[in-house]
Amino acid sequence: GLLGAIGVDVMRGLTLTDATAFGVVFLAEATLFLAAAALAVRVIERPVLGGTHQIVPGE
Repeated sequence: GLLGAIGVDVMRGLTLTDATAFGVVFLAEATLFLAAAALAVRVIERPVLGGTHQIVPGE
């Protein structure tokens, strides 16, 4: 979104080509996505403390 656009503008000022700027921002966003996916897997795999709980729709 907005941070990606700002990142591309900043990188355009630091690099010579638009392709490099977009590539760097894309790699940064992809890294953040993979980090978020890893955190989600850790949360899903974590055992529930204090016993088992029923999953109730709408909670």
